[in-house]
Amino acid sequence: MLRSMTAYSNKKLILDNCILEFTLSSLNSKYLKIYFDLPENIVKKENRLRKIIKNRIKRGKINLKAEIKYNNKDITGVIDINRELIEYYYNELNKLDIQMKIDLSDILELPNVVQKTDMSFSDESWNKIYTKVKDLIDDLINEENNEGLEIEKDILKKLEKIENNLNNIEVDKNLRIDKYRKLLLKKVDELGVSDIIDEDRMYKEISYFADKIDINEEIVRIKTHLKRLRKLIKNDTVEKGKKIKFFSQEMFREVNTIGAKIKDADISHWVVNIKELLGNIKEQSYNVW
Repeated sequence: MLRSMTAYSNKKLILDNCILEFTLSSLNSKYLKIYFDLPENIVKKENRLRKIIKNRIKRGKINLKAEIKYNNKDITGVIDINRELIEYYYNELNKLDIQMKIDLSDILELPNVVQKTDMSFSDESWNKIYTKVKDLIDDLINEENNEGLEIEKDILKKLEKIENNLNNIEVDKNLRIDKYRKLLLKKVDELGVSDIIDEDRMYKEISYFADKIDINEEIVRIKTHLKRLRKLIKNDTVEKGKKIKFFSQEMFREVNTIGAKIKDADISHWVVNIKELLGNIKEQSYNVW
C-alpha cells in the first residue's frame, strides 16, 4: 500500500486555564524535515516533540503549529502589571518642573511596568499535550494512507493502460514483418523479376528487416518492470517512492528505444501514450514514500 506525503490534521486540547489548538501538516520532501511554530511556553519541549514525530514519520516536510487561547483571546503567557511601579513613575514625573501631559500609555511602556510570564504546565498537562500530539500524528498518517490508496489505484490503472499500449505495439510489430514480406513479394512480381531473384536473398532481406525492428528485448524488460512495480506497490515495504521513480525511468528508456527502432505512425502514437503515462507516474512518485 502506498502512503502519501501530503496531509493535514487538527486537534484541540482543553486544559484548566487554556485551550491548546494543534495543527500538523506534511508536504513531500526527499528527507524528513521538521518545523515548529510554537508559543514560548511550549518551545522548551521542542526536542521531546521532535522525537515523538520522528518515531512515527520518516520522510516529508512536517510542520507542527500550536496556539494558546484563553477567554477567546490568543495569548502566549500571563500579563503582570506592576501597579506600585506605575504609581511611583507617575509621582516622580509630576515632581518634574515641566508642563506636560502624562498618559497612562506612556507609563506602561516604561521598564518593568508590564511583564509577561509564561504559563507553566503541570506534569499532567504535559502528558496530555504529548498524547494529543501522538493522536495528531495518528490522524495525519490515516490521511496519508487514504490519499496514498487513491494514488495507488490511479497508478495501477496507468500500468494497465501501459500494458494495453505495449500489447498493441507487440501485435503490430509481428504484423509489420508479414506486411513487409508481402510488400516485397508484390514489388518483385510487379517488376517481373521473380524468376531471377534468389529466394535466399529474399528471405535474408526479410530477416534483416525483422532484426532491424526487433523490439522483443525491450518488450520483455518493460513487462518485467510492470510486474515488479505492481508487486512493489502491494507489499508493506517503505521508501516506495524512489523505487517507483526508478522503474518508471527504466520503462521510459525502453519505450524510447522502441520508438527509435520503428518509425510508424501507429506505434509512435502508442509510444507517446506510454511515455505520457510514465511521466505521470514519475510525478506521483515524488509524493509517496
